[in-house]
Amino acid sequence: MKKEIPWDKVGKYISGEASSKQRKEVEAWIEADPDHAELFEELKDIWESKQEEEWDVDLAWENISGKLIGDRETSLRLVNLSGDQVKKTGYSSKTNRNKIWGYRVAVSLILIVGVLLTLILSLEQPTSEEPPAMQELIVERGQRSQFKLSDGTQVWLNSDSRLEVPARFSGDFREVHLEGEAFFDVAENPDKPFLIHARESFTKVLGTQFNLQAYPGEQVQIVVKEGRVAFGGSHQMEDESSELVKNQRAVLSDTNHLTINEVNDLERYIGWTEGRLVFRDTPLKEVAKKLERRYDIECTIEELALEDRTVTATFKKESIIEVLEIITLSVGISYEKDKQYVRFLNKESKQVFN
Repeated sequence: MKKEIPWDKVGKYISGEASSKQRKEVEAWIEADPDHAELFEELKDIWESKQEEEWDVDLAWENISGKLIGDRETSLRLVNLSGDQVKKTGYSSKTNRNKIWGYRVAVSLILIVGVLLTLILSLEQPTSEEPPAMQELIVERGQRSQFKLSDGTQVWLNSDSRLEVPARFSGDFREVHLEGEAFFDVAENPDKPFLIHARESFTKVLGTQFNLQAYPGEQVQIVVKEGRVAFGGSHQMEDESSELVKNQRAVLSDTNHLTINEVNDLERYIGWTEGRLVFRDTPLKEVAKKLERRYDIECTIEELALEDRTVTATFKKESIIEVLEIITLSVGISYEKDKQYVRFLNKESKQVFN
């Protein structure tokens, strides 16, 4: 039976604040189990890498929880593993820095490891034939996330998206469920295909790279960067699906009609994985949806005739105001913004936002 550990002592040990007695207790715990030693090294690496920087509790949680996806079986709901907008808290004064940092990391580790302890102790439970617990990975608006699944598959999850995955893959398939948008770099395994359920579609691969978009109320579309992908409507049998190869895009309509075309500009579809918004003759109504997710705003277009005006531009670090100025100038319209609400309108009808 694994002994319960006072995690504040682990924090003090790593930060150099532990007493002789506390150090012996922690060392005994480390030697008691390989899992304890592995976790301790993970926490120590985080501490040492952040000595000269701001301490980022969220990033520490990301590093450890991302690893647990591959190594631990848990029903833990993981939300916002990482993103573009990570809040940082730190101390810049060098006065008594070691002591300040020592208490800071001790408290931080209590918060983080308090959850991890439950996960480690769960390893003692006897093996069950029941399906593995599911995890729901969620990325809110204004953020994006990258993580690794238990089979080695890399996933980039876009804003306002969620991915349901098992803590470990079992059975004949590696099945996941997506709502939103994700880029997959699937670890190759010919004996266990990777299967994605996304709204009314299914995607089956053995090992490849592709972007899958399946937001509610929008058509499902997939773009293949490398390899081969079987793609079709969920009502279809596998032998009725279409095989897509590199630089091909497929769109599944609401009536389950599949349209396939060649793609010459992959960046338009996967640039978001590197923080870019890429528009190529993109209708304003589609641009507005992407802006809503990227900047966590609400957009309305005053007139139906404006929805089909197209935008060609690339953005990365620009503020929402800079983006709105460039878009409206290029399209020949105006906008009004009040807090998180934006309205696109004709220049002639511009008025005070109510």
